[in-house]
Amino acid sequence: MNRYEGAAVRPSGEGRFEYPFFAAYWAEPNRFPLWLMSGEARVGFCLLADNSLRWAICEFYIKPEYRRQGLGTAAVEQVKAYCRAAGRYDEIELWALDGNTGAVAFWEACGFALTGRLGTAQRRISRTG
Repeated sequence: MNRYEGAAVRPSGEGRFEYPFFAAYWAEPNRFPLWLMSGEARVGFCLLADNSLRWAICEFYIKPEYRRQGLGTAAVEQVKAYCRAAGRYDEIELWALDGNTGAVAFWEACGFALTGRLGTAQRRISRTG
C-alpha cells in the first residue's frame, strides 16, 4: 500500500502498516468505518467521513481476490446510497494518487470527476444521486 509516493500508510517495521487516523473511526462521530460485504464474505472496507462540506471517502479497499468482478463498483454504489440516506450532502470527494492508474481509472468509471490537484494527488468528486 505504501508504494505510492505521499501515501499516509507507512510500514511499522514489523510487517504491519500504521494508519494514524484508524482509531478515530471508532471514536469520532463524523467518521464511519464500513465493511464491504459479498454475501457473508468481507471483501473490503471503506473509511467514510463527514468533513463538514461533503462526504469523503478517506480509504477504500477491495481484497485482490475480489477485484475485477464488479464488487468494487457495487460497493461504491452502496456507499453512495448510505450517504444519500444519511442526508446532509449530495457530494462525495476522494483523493487518488497520479501513480495509482488503476485507482484513477476505477474512480473515473464510478463517476468521480477530477476537480483539483495537490502535488501528485487528484481530487475527485461525485454526486451521491
